[in-house]
Amino acid sequence: MDKKKIIIIIFGTLAVLLVLFVFFMYTIQSNEATSAGKSLSFRDFFGFGDTSSEQTAGTNANQNTNSNSNSTTTNSDGNNGSNPIGNGTSTPNGSGTTASSTSGGNSGTSGSGYKPFNPLSTTTVSQNNSGSSSGSGSSGGSGGGTGSGQNGSNTANQDKQTSKSILQKLGDLWTSVTGIFTGGSGSSSGSGSSGGSSGFSFKQFFPFGGSETNNVPATSTTTKNTTGNGEEQTDIDSSIDQNPEERLRKLSTEFVAGIGVYNTTNGTLVRHVERATGHVYETELFSAQQRRISNTTIPLLYEAIWGNDAKTFIAQYLGTDDTTISSYIITVANKQRGSVLDTNILSVSSLKDNLFYLKQSGTGSVGIVSKMDGTSRKQIWSSPLKELNSQFVSPQTVALTTKPHPNVPGYMYAVQTSTGVFKKILGNIPGLSALMSTDEKRVLYLSQSSGAELYTYSIPERASSRLNPVTFPEKCVWSKKEPNIVYCAVPQQLLGANSLTNWYMGGVSYMDDIWKYDLDDNTSSVVMNLSDESGEKIDVIKPILSDDEKYLVFINKIDGAPWSLDLTQ
Repeated sequence: MDKKKIIIIIFGTLAVLLVLFVFFMYTIQSNEATSAGKSLSFRDFFGFGDTSSEQTAGTNANQNTNSNSNSTTTNSDGNNGSNPIGNGTSTPNGSGTTASSTSGGNSGTSGSGYKPFNPLSTTTVSQNNSGSSSGSGSSGGSGGGTGSGQNGSNTANQDKQTSKSILQKLGDLWTSVTGIFTGGSGSSSGSGSSGGSSGFSFKQFFPFGGSETNNVPATSTTTKNTTGNGEEQTDIDSSIDQNPEERLRKLSTEFVAGIGVYNTTNGTLVRHVERATGHVYETELFSAQQRRISNTTIPLLYEAIWGNDAKTFIAQYLGTDDTTISSYIITVANKQRGSVLDTNILSVSSLKDNLFYLKQSGTGSVGIVSKMDGTSRKQIWSSPLKELNSQFVSPQTVALTTKPHPNVPGYMYAVQTSTGVFKKILGNIPGLSALMSTDEKRVLYLSQSSGAELYTYSIPERASSRLNPVTFPEKCVWSKKEPNIVYCAVPQQLLGANSLTNWYMGGVSYMDDIWKYDLDDNTSSVVMNLSDESGEKIDVIKPILSDDEKYLVFINKIDGAPWSLDLTQ
């Protein structure tokens, strides 16, 4: 076969495909028009000439006698049926607008009262003085809204649509086609119902990833600022005067989901993740520098567990069904990376580049060790128990403790990460809450029966010693340099048998002081009165010691703010 025939066959095939494509798109848009009570001709489809119609005589589309009315709109988006941005304020051309709004990084909601400027197309305006409005979805969600003008409706109903070129029409067709494959509706009118997108999607029909992709965090842009010395930093908390000379230093006013600490040649740095946005910030404890280092947005992040020298954290948040606990591994680097971890994880703990997590399995749980990036996963635990707290004590050992409840016997087990062999450390202790030392020789534990009592247990000697003052092991951290030293936040109020449970449930908050316990001679001393120093009520959770043990970093349970305490001053 010669080249001429081949070329004819190729172009003939392309022509047939083009005709089928145009007919296919005409059929879709014709069906949409029919469902809306309208008809679509080939003239309207290709946009030849002026398609403006149904204009009331004696009325000009650029004039509106109801220009003073302000409408309020009720609208919905593809996520949660609400629009936190738009107020439904009408433009001077009428009480109803065709609008697009921003809601959590998802375009495609409508009725916000804001009309975006599109320099690439001629204006398309639908005016209705009764206050109805429609929106188009461009990212899988379509929304609509209705509104009523305060000054009444105008009897003149105006509807003008200016012509579009064939090139622009083809562009709209391409948007519609891509909307089919991505789950968007292209340009469809919303009904005002909450949640969900309209239109058919091949992605929904065939299992190309399924709905699980909705649990992957979205990304947002980063606003950059410049410090006084010319260095670049982003979105710092300007409400706080960051003074590295202060012994007790508040690092942010935002509610944080988790903190990570690591050391450099210059000193100690703290990274924290905002709970509302999932944005990551870094604070130098040896200077006043603070900067935003992440542009990954994870709305309503519940918890962030740091590891790998504060380079990686596990982000836990509710999935799109508001029931499934989703976990996402995020590595903060020059090019931020992420991957999905298992769902319905019950407990997570980390140690350097090692990760352990308990996952629900039927009516029980399984325990898995891996690297912080999720690789090298291995199951080391299986049990009908699932109400367990985990602690990654050392590279060789993970401690599992039953969740505490007053007068309910509690148990603690040490599990070997290499073999999965476990042994009981403590048992039959009412309301047990425990924290093992990094050298695996001691356990700090709380007993809750008729009251609350704090003990230290020597594993080699199998003997317990009582400690005062009483606090929760959840407020403590063991020293790595001096295994006999433990730092704790101690409530100023007396603790009873139900204090820990009430604290967990949020029924009570405490005003803490920082204490240092020396277990060799069984003594304790006050390091700092936090309320006197800060002027705030601080209820300490998630305490961490820096590698050089110069700083104690923690979160205030009351407002979620991160703090640092210089232990050397």
